[in-house]
Amino acid sequence: MTPKPDDYSRRRFVKATGTAATVGTVGLTTSASATEDNTPPQGLIATELQVEPGDRGALIAGFLSRYNSVGASPPVQTLADRMRNEFTANTDAWLGYGNWLIDEYDDVSPLGTVTLGVDVVSTNWLFADDRVETTLEAVYDDETESYTDLEWRLEEPEEPDYKVEIRNKAAEHAADELQTFRTRFIAEDEDEAHELPEPDYVEELKGRYLPSLRFGEESKHVLEILIGELDSKQSA
Repeated sequence: MTPKPDDYSRRRFVKATGTAATVGTVGLTTSASATEDNTPPQGLIATELQVEPGDRGALIAGFLSRYNSVGASPPVQTLADRMRNEFTANTDAWLGYGNWLIDEYDDVSPLGTVTLGVDVVSTNWLFADDRVETTLEAVYDDETESYTDLEWRLEEPEEPDYKVEIRNKAAEHAADELQTFRTRFIAEDEDEAHELPEPDYVEELKGRYLPSLRFGEESKHVLEILIGELDSKQSA
């Protein structure tokens, strides 16, 4: 019997992940650097965000999307500019979203007043790193239990509390993923309600970055840096 196209897709997915049993159980981009002392233990404005399990097809679709892009990656300076510009143009939106998460969910804990050194990295064909250093700062008011300021600058941090990397595919997608999350889940109007990310959205992101679990790329996804490791609740 001739295999169907879906069979090829699933085999490709299982081959890269090692086993189908892990589907739906891994988080978004768990990196080797997550155990280092200088790596933040959670997202900047939130942690422990969980949603109901999504569709397995969304996970596979996210995985296969890694192979849809063609052509050379833009220069790393361009990637850093795009990411920082998208965030800076919508800082108030992210500030509001972070404070909403803190108010609404008891299990969400912010990182507090902190400076992150965020390196945007691209590995070239010689396996050398092109790197741009950026600084992400947050100011947190302990009395009101809320963030009062967020700032992302294209400059080397002087004395960062933590250092993280956004590398290769994660760097290429960073600006788009900030925009997508903002437009889908962060309310523009104060009278509208923010939303937690949808289950299928989380599954698709898992699939997109799942190969990094196997190949050990030491970097974090831009959303992981901001709102921690997104995951789905495990069924009883």
